[in-house]
Amino acid sequence: MLPKDFGIMKRFSLIIAALVFSASLMAQPFPTVFKSVQITGSYKAVAKQLKAEGFTTSYEGNDYFNCMYNGEKLLAIVKTNKDIDQVCSLTLRRSDIERDSADEVSENFNALCEKFEKELKYTPDRANKKANGAASFDPNISIGIVYKAKFYQDGDPNRLVELTIRRYQVKYHHIEINYINCYNQGKI
Repeated sequence: MLPKDFGIMKRFSLIIAALVFSASLMAQPFPTVFKSVQITGSYKAVAKQLKAEGFTTSYEGNDYFNCMYNGEKLLAIVKTNKDIDQVCSLTLRRSDIERDSADEVSENFNALCEKFEKELKYTPDRANKKANGAASFDPNISIGIVYKAKFYQDGDPNRLVELTIRRYQVKYHHIEINYINCYNQGKI
């Protein structure tokens, strides 16, 4: 014969197990990563990781960082979701963005896409296409994203890497690489 308290303990154990299980479902899995920099956590934590990778900034609290990477001077822009005070994306682009034509940008974009396609940790989106010079850009956009390709780290759609060709000042184009942690997205 079991004591009366056994039924209460059994229910209590089930409640605790359900709470632990639901908390684990809500916990964020591995975040999006650029090199060793995790795109999550506070701005200070991400800034510290960027500095460890050799990025520099003009002053503390600045969202813009500079670095040499693959022989080019890069600008990294950190974006934070203000509602939850968590970094949600890191955007990389060349610092000298005014020197390439639309055809050169397209060629570099396609080469970058091929590089991501060859890496096993990235899954390309099925809608990705090659850029064919300025003729493949959205003609209705005078400034902003005119071409885009998406890749998912380890197949997770919430760990997004977006390659974009952006038009600015109407005649110039440049490539941006956006490492986005969709788990932290919201109002930016």
